[in-house]
Amino acid sequence: MWRTGCLVALFVSPIPLCADLAPQGKIPYNVQVVLRFESHPVLTKLFRDRVRRELAEHLRLALGKWGQVDVVDNHEHWPEIRQQGLPNLGSWKTVGNFKTYFLLIGYERDLYVIRSRQYDGLTAFAGPLRRVEIADRLLVSRRATLTIQRDFGLVGTVMSHADGMADVELKAGQLNRFDSRWLQKNDLFAVVQIRKSEEKETAEPVPYCLLQVEQVFPEKGTCRCRVLQRYRDSLGEAPGLLGFRCIKLGTIRNAVRLRLVDDRLRPLAGFQVLFFRSSFDVEPVEETTTGANGMASSTKRFDGLVLVQVKNGGVVLARFPLALVDGGLHICRIRDHPEAEQLGRLELQKKQWIAHLYENVLVVNGLYKELSQLVDGQKHKEALARAESGLAELNRQIAGRTKEHERLQAAAKQLGLSARLDLSEGFDRLRELQKRRTEIEGFIANLRDVIKRENDPKRAEWIALLEKARLLEADAEYDEALKLYERIQREAREHAGILAQAKKRWAALANAWNARNEEHRSARRFIYETWRTLKTAAELNQYLDQAKQMFEICRRNDDRLTPRMLLRANLRHAARLQQRLQSLRPQDNQEDRQEAEQIAAAAEKLGKLTLAVTEFLKAPK
Repeated sequence: MWRTGCLVALFVSPIPLCADLAPQGKIPYNVQVVLRFESHPVLTKLFRDRVRRELAEHLRLALGKWGQVDVVDNHEHWPEIRQQGLPNLGSWKTVGNFKTYFLLIGYERDLYVIRSRQYDGLTAFAGPLRRVEIADRLLVSRRATLTIQRDFGLVGTVMSHADGMADVELKAGQLNRFDSRWLQKNDLFAVVQIRKSEEKETAEPVPYCLLQVEQVFPEKGTCRCRVLQRYRDSLGEAPGLLGFRCIKLGTIRNAVRLRLVDDRLRPLAGFQVLFFRSSFDVEPVEETTTGANGMASSTKRFDGLVLVQVKNGGVVLARFPLALVDGGLHICRIRDHPEAEQLGRLELQKKQWIAHLYENVLVVNGLYKELSQLVDGQKHKEALARAESGLAELNRQIAGRTKEHERLQAAAKQLGLSARLDLSEGFDRLRELQKRRTEIEGFIANLRDVIKRENDPKRAEWIALLEKARLLEADAEYDEALKLYERIQREAREHAGILAQAKKRWAALANAWNARNEEHRSARRFIYETWRTLKTAAELNQYLDQAKQMFEICRRNDDRLTPRMLLRANLRHAARLQQRLQSLRPQDNQEDRQEAEQIAAAAEKLGKLTLAVTEFLKAPK
C-alpha cells in the first residue's frame, strides 16, 4: 500500500467535496466525433461514407444508454487544428457537458493511418495523441471505434475522501451498469479541480494526483479509489473551489522516461531516481541516476502506473505517482530541499492565485479600453452601465483574491514555513487591482455627473472628455491624455470650470511628462513603441536587458510616469507567458520544451524587473 513516508492526508471521517458540483450520475454523455479524411485516391467517397456510418453505429451500440453520439465532418476549431495539428488541443480550456473526439484518417505506405485525440469538456482534459496503422480496408471503422473506446475517459465526481481513499460517482453511472470493459480494479483517474471564475466553471489539473480504482459498484454507478499524491492534502478545500472531477486514463505498459528540472526548467544531474510498482514500503524495482541532461529511464516496464522517489545525497526530496499513457517524456520539477514538499500544495495554490491576479489585471485593462471607446462614441449611459458591472465584478474578484491571500498566509504559518512562501508578487498585483478599483469608482462618479447634465449636451461632452483624459492617465497613455486636455482648452472656452480643470491637469502632466534629455526620450520611445508591443518569450528574452537599461534611465531622471507603462506592459507580458505555458506540452515534443525553457528564463527576468519598477513607484518622491 501507499503508506510509510508517503505524503497522503489522513482523515478521521469522510470529507464531502462536491456540494457545489452538479450531480452527473443521471446525466448522459454528449459525444461528438469530428471525422476527417486526408486527400488520397484510395479514400473514395464510398469508403468515407461507409466508415462514417459504421463508426456511428459501433459507438452508439457501445455507449447504449450512457449517451448520444454524433459523427460530423466539421468543427469550429477545425481550421486551427488543420493548421497546427491535433496536439494543439492542450491549449483549450472550455468547460461544459461534452466530449469531442477528432479522427483524421489517411493512407501511407499501403496502410490506413488513424490519428485521434479527445477533449473532455467536464474536465478540460486533452487526451494523448494516438496513431494506429491497419492494412485491412474493411476493419478501419472497427479499429477507429476501439481506439475511441480505449481512450473514452469515463468522468467521475469525487464525492468524499478519508484515510487515503476516495469515493467517486461516475457520470451516467445510474443509467446503465458498467462492466469490466469500461472500468476495473487498478484503472487510473487523473484529477482536476473545478472552480468558479467570473460566473463560469474552470478546470485545472491537480499535479501528481491520481486515483487508482480499488472496487467498482456497478449497481450504484460508483467506485472506490486509492488516493496517490505527491503533495499533502491535494483534495483539500480552497477558496472558490467547487469540488473535484476525475477522468479515466487510457494507460499502457511501458518503460519510464523522465527528466528532472528545477523551477527554471534547468536539468538536475546526479540525482537518484527509484522506481516502485505500487508501494514505497517495498524494495524499489529499479534505481538509476540522472545524467547531465537531467534524464533518467527505467529498463523495466510498468503496467500504467509507476511510483517515483527522488533523492539527493541520501535525502528524499520528492515522492510522486506517474501514469503511463504514451511513450512520452515526463518532465518533473524538483526543489533541492525537503521542506519544499511540505510547501508543495501551497506553492501550487500560490501560482494559481498569482495567475488569476494577472488574468484580473488583463480584464481590467480591457475594461479601460472599452470605456474609452464608449465615451468616444458619446454612449455615456452604456459606459456607466459597463463601468458599474465591471466594478461589481472587480469587487468580487478582489474579495476572493484577498481571502486566498489570507488563507495562504495562515496555512504557511500553521506549517511554520511563512518565510519560505513568498507572496509579495501576488500582493503587489492585488494592490494594483485595488488602485484600479479606486480609479473606476472616480470614473463612475464623474460620469453620473455627465449624464445629469445632458440637458446641456456640449457641457456634458466636455466633462466626458475630461473624464476620458483622466482614464488615459490612469492607463499610462499620457500623450493621448495631453492631446485631450489641449483639445478641451481650445474648444471649451465658454465653460470656465471645465477649462480651469483641463488647464490645471495639463500643466501638471506636461511638466511631469517633459523629457529631460535625448537619452530619456529614447528610453521612453523604447518602452512605448517597442517593449509593450512584444508578444513571445523569445522577443522578451531578446529585449529584457535593454528594458532594464531603459528603466534605469527613467529612474536616474526621476521619471515616475514612463515606468507605469513599463509596469503595465510587464503585467500583460507575464499573463500572456502564463497562458502560453499552460498550452504547451513540453513532455511531448522538443519544440514545446524549448519554448517552455524560454518562457521560464523570460519570466524570471521579467519578475525581477517588475519588482524593481514596483518598488520605485512605491517609494516616496
